[in-house]
Amino acid sequence: MFKKLKRLIFLIIIIVALVYGYRFLKENNYLNFGDNGSDILPSAQATLSEDGQTLYSIEIPSQYLGDLTQEKLNQLINGSSGILSATLNDDGSAKLLLTADGRSLVLNAVSKSFDSTFTEILAQDSVISITHSENFSSFEVTVDGSVSGESRLTLASKLFAVGKAYASLAGTDTENIQVVVINSDTQQIDKVYNSTGIARSALGDAVDFVGGAIGEGISRIASGSDS
Repeated sequence: MFKKLKRLIFLIIIIVALVYGYRFLKENNYLNFGDNGSDILPSAQATLSEDGQTLYSIEIPSQYLGDLTQEKLNQLINGSSGILSATLNDDGSAKLLLTADGRSLVLNAVSKSFDSTFTEILAQDSVISITHSENFSSFEVTVDGSVSGESRLTLASKLFAVGKAYASLAGTDTENIQVVVINSDTQQIDKVYNSTGIARSALGDAVDFVGGAIGEGISRIASGSDS
């Protein structure tokens, strides 16, 4: 009888620990990288105009815009390029209204900006190469064998931020961003990171890496270098 009571008490303790552990992980966004992440990600929504044309409304948080000004945004507004309106909000975020052509123009410019951020990473001796899918949903990174696990996770988090930001900007539903890390010494896969298994807080930490990449891309359009 005493043994049964001990087992019951032990079982109750385990159940309570699991419940509170789950709540802690959920509240701190360790269960799903994408949970409640909309506040730090761009957003895109497609609508139909009165004449049946598909228009795209894109909202971009200030974290991604750098020193972009309304004056610079005004230079974007060009019916022939497909950018119909561009507004800088009081909180520093921006809202764009685009045609399909304008959306393609913005995504292309932002893709180039993201690629330029990889150049900074490749300047490090420990990172040999970075390749990615067209929509930034998967990456393959070759690193020196001496790179620590913590450094690899930090790199993966930065690439998650790029992939999530691009997917949100494009208005696509990318559930998972995958980063495959290859050891340059052995040419074997050392680790595969999936964004769904990483703390949601890691995205916020890595936004600084993405920084003004979107703003840089938009600025290039305004200057005519990506028109």
